[in-house]
Amino acid sequence: MLMMKQLQQITRRNLRIASLGIDMQLRLLAWRDEAPIVVYQMGKVGSSTVVASLKASMPQKPIYHIHSLTREGIEHGKQMYARIFNNERRTDARRMKHLLTAEQLYKRAAGGRAAPKWKVITLVRDPVARNISDFFQVIGYWFTDFEERSRSGELGMDDVIATFMREYHHEEPLSWFDIELKQSLDIDVFATRFPKQQGYEIYRRGPTELLVLKLEHIARCAQEAFRAFIGVNNIQIIDANISSDKEYHMVYRQFQEDVRLPGDYLDKMYESKYARHFYTQDEIQSFKAKWRR
Repeated sequence: MLMMKQLQQITRRNLRIASLGIDMQLRLLAWRDEAPIVVYQMGKVGSSTVVASLKASMPQKPIYHIHSLTREGIEHGKQMYARIFNNERRTDARRMKHLLTAEQLYKRAAGGRAAPKWKVITLVRDPVARNISDFFQVIGYWFTDFEERSRSGELGMDDVIATFMREYHHEEPLSWFDIELKQSLDIDVFATRFPKQQGYEIYRRGPTELLVLKLEHIARCAQEAFRAFIGVNNIQIIDANISSDKEYHMVYRQFQEDVRLPGDYLDKMYESKYARHFYTQDEIQSFKAKWRR
């Protein structure tokens, strides 16, 4: 019991130190009148690749990576983290960094203050592919004994597919821009046409600038997009957070091969405002064909 209390005290102290470091870094940027670069997006849309690519091209520039800027979203992230990692007796400041960063940025964006001077980058992705990827990213949330059952062969694919269909929050990509980004930054990406073939668009509200990238086009539009948005030439795209490096890779690959999704589900996802705004009809039909039962 004493050991656990000591570990908890170390964890809390490290979290406070990490949060203070982020706060001081943001204060320094504000003092220099420099716009922080914030990669702000729903999970599993390729943001780790963008972050890794920016860090390689701009090694001296801090890059802030978050999933939420609303109080509700940050609290939900904490609850997810606690459920998945509550059995690990180690300092979690590194894994918590995106939540600590989100809290510091939330303080600067919330409360009806003037729009922050930020350069924000977000991404979109085929919503079904994104949901499946996100489901496996936090597979421990749905199956707390996933590793043991996976290694022993006791985890049936039918059970995994049923859990995905029954319990996963499928609407997140469809509502994220309204619930998160619009609420936090007051930028409505649906108010103007998105250039679907170009694959990216830049939006502005006062000093806040937002770059929206389509993941499926990133290989061919990244150079032009980042040159226009932050003046970076010849950015090198670095694949990061690749599923083949994850413990769940084999089950994830089998899931993608085995799953066939019902038509009403696919209609809901691909007839949504989100899908129709960012993707062409040809792209949507291609997505549907991949997942259709």
